[in-house]
Amino acid sequence: MVHLIAIVGRPNVGKSTLFNRLVGSRKAIVHDKPGVTRDRHYAGTTMHGKKVILVDTGGFEPETTDSLKAKMKAQVELAVEEADLVLFVLDARDGLTPEDRNVTNMLRRSAKPVLYLANKVDSGKQRHDVLEFYELGVDRVIPISAEHNIGISGLEDAISKSLEVMRPAGRANGYNRPAAGEPRDNNDGSSEQESRKSPKNIAVAVVGFPNVGKSTLINHLLGEERLVAHDRPGTTIDPVDTELSWRGTDFLFIDTAGIKKRTKTIGLTEKVSAIKALKAIERADIAVLLVDVTRGTADQEARIARHAIDRGCGLVLALNKVDKLKKGVSLKKSEQAMLDKLRFASFAPVVSISGLTGKGMNKLLDNIKAVAKERLYRVTTAELNRFFAKVVEWHDPPLFRGRPVKIYYISQIGVGPPRFALVCNKPNGVSEQYKRYIVNSLRSAYGFKGSPIRIVARGRGKR
Repeated sequence: MVHLIAIVGRPNVGKSTLFNRLVGSRKAIVHDKPGVTRDRHYAGTTMHGKKVILVDTGGFEPETTDSLKAKMKAQVELAVEEADLVLFVLDARDGLTPEDRNVTNMLRRSAKPVLYLANKVDSGKQRHDVLEFYELGVDRVIPISAEHNIGISGLEDAISKSLEVMRPAGRANGYNRPAAGEPRDNNDGSSEQESRKSPKNIAVAVVGFPNVGKSTLINHLLGEERLVAHDRPGTTIDPVDTELSWRGTDFLFIDTAGIKKRTKTIGLTEKVSAIKALKAIERADIAVLLVDVTRGTADQEARIARHAIDRGCGLVLALNKVDKLKKGVSLKKSEQAMLDKLRFASFAPVVSISGLTGKGMNKLLDNIKAVAKERLYRVTTAELNRFFAKVVEWHDPPLFRGRPVKIYYISQIGVGPPRFALVCNKPNGVSEQYKRYIVNSLRSAYGFKGSPIRIVARGRGKR
């Protein structure tokens, strides 16, 4: 059984630092600027032999008129509602505040079990200051320092004891698959058989410029507002993992921060967010590049697409916000303009969608599944060499330093993405232009729609 634990508190009390400490990795961005975490951020770990899912939430501000902060507040309330246990983080340096009292009242109304934590207790004096928090009328306040790993072992003991007396609340989402988003080695060494098998688990990174509708898209697929969606650019900062089951396939959608064009004025948080977004591509099977149809395709989107291809990701191009397309503007011309800008990615399927209205959602998921299948396609060596004999017959490799290049055979050495080795007498003589010719021939014969293809040249006996 897997228990869900929500971490809540005011902005900048150290929730993300505690989340990272308990998970054992820097999955959440930590910064001294309040409000850096905005979405619910999930990660699995084990405590005393018990599997748990930790949820990092945005700073809770009970009384707010700011529309973005109001949505963050709603996210916290949803996290508490689905949690089995709540960790309420208080700031020992700031002391007890009216906001802390308001959050305490909200947690009492929820009737959920709560552990009260006084964070940033780095000295004996601050440990004495923890006594102030007993004014909240609680039985126990646990002093910790998430940053310096003080009191964390005792906290884990307290969490474990709290979980022993409860059953996990029933939830529809399949949170027991944390491995779905991890990097995977798809060179499975399976028997050599020409096949297109549909993968059961697909990790999908949704990437693009700020404010192109990434969170809105995922919220529509989920049927709930799991991610904060707002018309203020840069609402998503951390990559957020979200699971979805559809027609027998489990998807792990990774909502990422918008990747801005590099400028001298970009802030530290934006830089770290962009790095995390690019790293999200590295652990994904498929990258969905979202483009705002009302703005068109820019050079930065071309850079993102190249990054995804270089990392071996399958690629789906999605034109979003078609519901906002002005009258008289041709959708077909908009799609063609995107392909003209991304000629190097012409093998990727193009889908026109609206994350707001849901237009094209089934088609998008169908294309993601299709590209994931093509990315794992394996061709038998016998079939491959029958095909390749014709390829060489149509176009011999060019001479290398005045001498002929002989390619003895080709074999597929991996999938995810498909990788092929040319065994020849002069590996250095196989030009990049000739490799592109082979890639185009492979696509013409076998498809590999949406997937990059790797070609390496080797000498005989080389591995």
